[in-house]
Amino acid sequence: MSTLQRYINQFGPVVGPRLLHLEKSRAAYKGVSTRRRSRIEEVTGKPFRKRKPTVRPIVTEAPMPLFPETEVGA
Repeated sequence: MSTLQRYINQFGPVVGPRLLHLEKSRAAYKGVSTRRRSRIEEVTGKPFRKRKPTVRPIVTEAPMPLFPETEVGA
């Protein structure tokens, strides 16, 4: 049984060939094309990849000044 036939059996005659083409597309695989990624998400119903949350450093104390004040006339 060919890969195309398996996709047709699993997803139907309309969506099967399209999904196979999308998954074999290099741009969709590498995540280059937003349009292709969104098509994969529409057809499969799950996101292409999960985004990692942005991690920001926690600042606990005030940063040191660039030019600290010096005592004049000491």
